Amino acid sequence: MREYKIVVLGSGGVGKSALTVQFVQGIFVEKYDPTIEDSYRKQVEVDGQQCMLEILDTAGTEQFTAMRDLYMKNGQGFVLVYSITAQSTFNDLMDLREQILRVKDTEDVPMILVGNKCDLEDERVVGKDQGQSLARSFNCSFLETSSKAKINVQEVFYDLIRQINRRYPESGRRQGSSKGCCCTTIWGNIPKLFILLMHKFQVKFSSIVDDSIEVDGKYTKIINKEYDGILFDNVKKSLSYFNLTACDNGLNALVPLSSALFKAGIEAIIDDDLSRICDKSPIKRWNLMGLPPMVKGFKRNIFLYLIAILSILIRYTIILPSAAIGAFKNVSREEGTYISVTAGRLYTASMGYVGYYEDRQYQPSGTGIAVSNHLTANDVQILWSDVHYDSSKGYSLTGQKHKGLIGLLEECSSHFLDTLWLERSNINERKEFKKNVLKAAKDKNYRSILLFPEGYCTNNTKVCQFRKSLFVDDVCIYPIAIKQDPRLGDAFWYEDNFLLYTLRLLTSWAVVYHVRYLPAQFKKPYENEIEFAYRIQKQIANAAYIEYVKDNSTELLKKETARQKQLNIIKEQFGLLITEQLENIKKIEPLYIFEDENFSTKHVVKQPLVNDEFYKNIITASTN
Repeated sequence: MREYKIVVLGSGGVGKSALTVQFVQGIFVEKYDPTIEDSYRKQVEVDGQQCMLEILDTAGTEQFTAMRDLYMKNGQGFVLVYSITAQSTFNDLMDLREQILRVKDTEDVPMILVGNKCDLEDERVVGKDQGQSLARSFNCSFLETSSKAKINVQEVFYDLIRQINRRYPESGRRQGSSKGCCCTTIWGNIPKLFILLMHKFQVKFSSIVDDSIEVDGKYTKIINKEYDGILFDNVKKSLSYFNLTACDNGLNALVPLSSALFKAGIEAIIDDDLSRICDKSPIKRWNLMGLPPMVKGFKRNIFLYLIAILSILIRYTIILPSAAIGAFKNVSREEGTYISVTAGRLYTASMGYVGYYEDRQYQPSGTGIAVSNHLTANDVQILWSDVHYDSSKGYSLTGQKHKGLIGLLEECSSHFLDTLWLERSNINERKEFKKNVLKAAKDKNYRSILLFPEGYCTNNTKVCQFRKSLFVDDVCIYPIAIKQDPRLGDAFWYEDNFLLYTLRLLTSWAVVYHVRYLPAQFKKPYENEIEFAYRIQKQIANAAYIEYVKDNSTELLKKETARQKQLNIIKEQFGLLITEQLENIKKIEPLYIFEDENFSTKHVVKQPLVNDEFYKNIITASTN
């Protein structure tokens, strides 16, 4: 996935932040708060290509102009913003452009001129023709926008991306970057050209199946949630300002707590954290496999069904049989010493995997543990296929013992690789496995130990919590971030049967992976094992541009016993919270006299929640 550095420039108060936030978050910011520097990231699809935008929202006030040289030096494209309601902001753009050209030392710089606040037509002082004339003199594009009315906001950034693509065409190696990119297959650049053509064909002819998906492989948020992750931790944080002892009525005392629980429950029903991570990866357009979606127009439907039939013929008569080529590949005696690399490449080639690899200088080598997020058992072959025939690199395999086809592959790999398998249901075997892995991680006779600490396969929309047991002192951890592009084929193993999963891969157009190697890490003196595991999990999620889950989500999702245990913990925590409030209440005076307008005389009201059956029932109900 290509990254773009975009800088938003302009005078103070023109709406640079409002324009950026509207594009990134879909929110209009009404209050003006002068910006010093804000950075945003957003993944979008432009012309069938996935793009990661890093947008820098800069200061518009005079005291921060010295910072602009640095922004301009690192930026690839520039958004020059003025307000149509302020002539001075329009006049400032000439100097801004001159500064950009001076810093970049070229006349050919991708930029777009933007007249913002076009919804304030009654207050306009800068005509549209003036903006167009200035854009012609700048030799750049021009658009008028409204952050409030969402007019041309997306078009500004998409136009700039296209300019950057024309100015800096992406080749096999990115300009000014140490990132490498190659295919896992033995066919050179042919698979990448195939992927490019298929994406263009998909955009042109394929119908949209889910309009709510903005970026393939990433769910669009249904709502902006206040309570994510473990319920009690979030509710307690939101109630940190609240004290039961300050309330003069027991029922009112529990209203904020009840309201928070109710809101958290409704949010979880609408958009929970876990249920979608083990479903098919989300795609916006039909992937040209299976039955096409029904659309308006008889001729259009006939055309889509013809494409579906042609797709079946190509995938089952050409792509599927071609997978057998790997079975007949003759391996020489010399190649036998490198059978792990060869087998990985042949396997991925026959399965239709296309891999893009970045930052190979951080590729695992030597003792330590290589950890990665996990989509499928085939992640092993994807990583092995990028190992060049070098004895200092590669992976020793670990994992759960399987039966069937995966069990056969595990047994075969044990003949030419160092492997450590375990039966997860056996407690003693788990303890022995941990001991053996830590020992092997420090043994120079082993390659880097490959481990998937999530414990389960997910569809790559989130990174689940890492198991902490192997994140210990003096063991080198090599983080690896994996990101799939599901538009032409979903790599996630969601079928119950591995053979069915394999058949789906063999009949997919392609399975596209992006692998990024991260710098080696060691546990810091002030960290415990949980904090170290969390830091690595967060690094991998950020590198793959996906979210991470902070709690033991996979256990809660997969095991009823884990769910019951967590439920009991939450009950206990809420009970302790209320008990703590009771202890505070006991320290103050037990009786208060209040005057009530509904009564002619004064009456005594008990201090809330003390020695009262009614309040005890409330406590019992809240903890259950």
